[in-house]
Amino acid sequence: MKRITVVAAIAALFLLASCEIGTIVTGQDIAGRVYHAETSDFLEDATVKAYDSSGYLMATDATDYLGRYRLQNLATGYGNRVSFEKAGFMPAEFSDVTIFDNNTVYLDASLSPVPESTLWQIQLTWADASLDLDTHLTGPMASFGRFHVYPAAMKYPSGDTVPEVFIDIDDRGAYREENAYILTQRSGEYRYYVHNYSALDASTSYPSSALSSSGATVRLYRDGVFQGQYSIPAGKGGNCWNVLTISGGFYFTVNTVDYWSDPTQPRSLSSQPAKVDTERLKAVIGAKLVR
Repeated sequence: MKRITVVAAIAALFLLASCEIGTIVTGQDIAGRVYHAETSDFLEDATVKAYDSSGYLMATDATDYLGRYRLQNLATGYGNRVSFEKAGFMPAEFSDVTIFDNNTVYLDASLSPVPESTLWQIQLTWADASLDLDTHLTGPMASFGRFHVYPAAMKYPSGDTVPEVFIDIDDRGAYREENAYILTQRSGEYRYYVHNYSALDASTSYPSSALSSSGATVRLYRDGVFQGQYSIPAGKGGNCWNVLTISGGFYFTVNTVDYWSDPTQPRSLSSQPAKVDTERLKAVIGAKLVR
């Protein structure tokens, strides 16, 4: 965990940074550059977001051709979080960032590309650009309990270590593609579902079928090999699409739509054993497959 504290007296830092980043805007800003972790090249079109201590998104920006970004006129306070993401790269973040009045915090980040060999990849795409669909993946932690990766916590474990599980980007309609990756798999069940954040308050009392008509599709890959595809069920009310579970070397279909009132909390899913990947099961245990 990194704590960044800015002291107003360091005037020289402002002069140096202004040469690299541009004219400093009066107010509380966060600025810097984003680099390719392996080549040190500048990364263009990386998305940078600042959240306050309650998880509220304060500002977002995209890096230019020199990897530069600036988040302007932020609220002062402690416990802020700054995330960095780009499709095809593992996300990074600074947590516990402190913002003082009339100062600029300078944060540079390096993003590592997604490894060429990934155990599982779950790709979400959708057609309706007006919707903000979010990837959610939960699974067993190294100790007791379950992790939950989603836009507010895009990798597990957090910090500078190579993650076991991560989401590459929280897309809000520009490209309409998000990928969840499992690099290290533990014993237990992994659960994947999609939440329509645009219909956060939807319920059986205030129904919404926007998710069901979004044109959402999920594609599953294992070791880079395509395993199967899911299309969201049509004509269903709900703001949560429960897609699949993974356990061991197998995946199980859920493919239901319902309502989920609190997307910050992980949920349980009920899979349909009749739709197990029987071909992969046969390849593992051959003629001993129980019919």
